[in-house]
Amino acid sequence: MGAAFALIFLGAGLVIILTSLNIIKTSEENFNAPRFIVLAAGTVFFLAGLLISLGVIFSREELRLPVMLWIQYLISLAIMISFCTPFLWAGFGPGDREFQTSTIIGPVATSSRGNEGFGRILFGGVGLLCSLGAAFYAVKQPGKIMRGEFKSLFDQDHQDRS
Repeated sequence: MGAAFALIFLGAGLVIILTSLNIIKTSEENFNAPRFIVLAAGTVFFLAGLLISLGVIFSREELRLPVMLWIQYLISLAIMISFCTPFLWAGFGPGDREFQTSTIIGPVATSSRGNEGFGRILFGGVGLLCSLGAAFYAVKQPGKIMRGEFKSLFDQDHQDRS
């Protein structure tokens, strides 16, 4: 099952990355954000697939080796940074933004244009919180790896606690 998810994420990310780099040709009018923002979004998917692949390819013991812990850390950090980028751009980037609100209650659905100021505050706030989390991870985890306190991402306790 992990291999299938890895391939799905790798494939989706690769298509988005190649499109953002204009290797897969598409019209500029199809982009509502700069290509580097689309590249960041594709990178999240691609790196997630790469991270899942590690758990499929390597044994639990191999994933605990220091070099593999550093690889897991660096991929995870890159995912976090790439994930923050679109939120920060939507909140603080130049140019106008269009936000949309939708409400669905049973069979009734409404949709309207959202307030740009509120949208920027919301997305910018999420971007800042994500960035703070990434910065904390970037600073804290290397020390844990060096002290032998960092566990493999694939070493989590998955026992039923009910």
